[in-house]
Amino acid sequence: MATMLILLVTLIFAVDIHAEDKPDPVTIFKRNTGKAIFTKDFPYYGVLIESKESEDYDDHFEEFEFAAKHFGDKVKFVFIDTDVEEHWETIEYLGLIAEDVPSVLFIDLTTGLSKYRAEFSEITRKNIISFIQDCLDGKSVAFLKSEDVPQNWDAKPLKELVGKNFEKIIFEQEKTTFVFFYAPWCSACQNTLPEIERLAELFADNTDVLIARMDATKNEVPRIPILDVPTLALFVKGDRKPVYYTDDERTAEAFYKFITARMETKDSKKGDEIVLENEKKADERHVEGTEKSERKTTEDGKKTTVEEKTERGTEKTEKKAEKAEKKAKTAAEEKEPKERTGEKSKKDTKLKLEKKEATKKEKEEREKSRKKQADDAIQEKNTKSAKKTTMKKESEEKAKKSKGDKRSKKDEL
Repeated sequence: MATMLILLVTLIFAVDIHAEDKPDPVTIFKRNTGKAIFTKDFPYYGVLIESKESEDYDDHFEEFEFAAKHFGDKVKFVFIDTDVEEHWETIEYLGLIAEDVPSVLFIDLTTGLSKYRAEFSEITRKNIISFIQDCLDGKSVAFLKSEDVPQNWDAKPLKELVGKNFEKIIFEQEKTTFVFFYAPWCSACQNTLPEIERLAELFADNTDVLIARMDATKNEVPRIPILDVPTLALFVKGDRKPVYYTDDERTAEAFYKFITARMETKDSKKGDEIVLENEKKADERHVEGTEKSERKTTEDGKKTTVEEKTERGTEKTEKKAEKAEKKAKTAAEEKEPKERTGEKSKKDTKLKLEKKEATKKEKEEREKSRKKQADDAIQEKNTKSAKKTTMKKESEEKAKKSKGDKRSKKDEL
């Protein structure tokens, strides 16, 4: 899976080894020089984003450096220079635009990637320290990027998701949803998109499954950090935790098989849980009944002999063995049709795809035929019109000539 260049958690950025470019204790953000700055090895980051050419840069950096010394090793402080063009991929990923600079941010990597933006109007050591302490104490609210919800987000088989409608569509509609997280600049994403569109066509008539995509560079989702693009995640109905597709084969058929298999597994697990729960309740009732029986026996003054206990134990063991044998037999019987079902499902998927391709081709041929007929009709009409014009012109010239001849004869007389 291609590494998402703009994502801080997985990007390789570095500290310049020269003393003049690395004022202590603030780290200078640099790209592609070998050492990582933003990694999960360190949980908290304070970030100053500003142009070195700014009139206030020296004052702001001095205040920022003071705050860095205040927190020591608890928070790592990083400066990002907006004058470096390559830095803007990261700045934009953080949700900032040119008008937002200068800004102070706090980044928390303990639970994925949470970003907090300072709202104070003046960058001072007091404001910076207060802001970062509030973030550490859980008093601040993280912000997430999101585009506006497209007007026709669900008009096509492939649905369009943004940060604002993700929660509602994924978790409130009670459907199994397969989401394609992408970046516009990612070539692997561009190669995968046609297969995702084919997959959406396959599930177009299925009311229990949605196929969707989301631009990960412009939208974020709570508690689901997107570390790479393309990222393919399946949200099975009733489960908030995504199942990620990690196979190298990115085809509509492979995606289809992955989705249906996970849905079957989910249903199977639910069935197993119900069986286990019923067995547990039955065992509890059995134990309860045994205890009551033993208490009654004691009250009546009866004693249970060693032979009776042994007999009950043997009977219980035999029942358990019989139950285990029956369960194994049932599992073996279920496995065989399941394998046949899997093969049948694969063939059905292939046939369905071939049928859709044939239908699409037939539709294109019909469209081409209709277009040709229309073009021929227009051409025929134009030919007739031209012929009519020519005939009219010839008729007029003939009439004119006839009139001239008559006039000449009259003059002669």
